[in-house]
Amino acid sequence: MLLVVLLAGCSEGVKFVQETEIGGVVVYPYKGDNSLVSTFRGEALDLMQKKCPKGYTVLKEGQTTGLRRIHDNVGGSEAIELKRWAIKFQCKGT
Repeated sequence: MLLVVLLAGCSEGVKFVQETEIGGVVVYPYKGDNSLVSTFRGEALDLMQKKCPKGYTVLKEGQTTGLRRIHDNVGGSEAIELKRWAIKFQCKGT
């Protein structure tokens, strides 16, 4: 499992959590049990392609530390866990 530290105040969506000159790590949220069908996966792949116009190699990917939020409502509080998927990649030709 790929571990990436996420801050509780981070916004939703695709983003770099680590970026170098030759690659990085992108994360995106997903629901259910299949991260590969998340609507955000395509955005993550597009972000990687923009970073690496000559292509990239996925070094590792997997579920990473998610976010847990407490949602207060009339019936009490409930904990909502947001699942996140991380992709570590390196640009080709580096």
